[in-house]
Amino acid sequence: MRRVLTVKHVMFHNGPMSSGGAEWVRKVKGRDSDRQMAVKAGIPTGTIGRQMVGDSLTPENVVAIARAYGVSPLDGLVAIGLVSEADVTRATLPDVSDGELVDEVLRRIRQGAHPLLTSPLV
Repeated sequence: MRRVLTVKHVMFHNGPMSSGGAEWVRKVKGRDSDRQMAVKAGIPTGTIGRQMVGDSLTPENVVAIARAYGVSPLDGLVAIGLVSEADVTRATLPDVSDGELVDEVLRRIRQGAHPLLTSPLV
């Protein structure tokens, strides 16, 4: 079942944070080496090596890794302590109201999510 994730609020932080980020990365990358992960995420290998050893991943790198592996960056941001579980609302689609679902569909159509949804049918 697909989860819908939203952030209630975020406190910004200047610089790296730690608290389980390296463990989150290990779970996300699976059997990939740190080098393979860095290449996939577009992060210099030296940078990722230093951040993994110091368990001090930056929020920007957490997001890059999450996107490279097709997972939610919110879980990584929780892992590094930027946001807490209490800051993140997790709901499954059946928990979302009809109005929220319609609003999301309209938002995606307006963004041009797919040409079939924005072009006239012939």
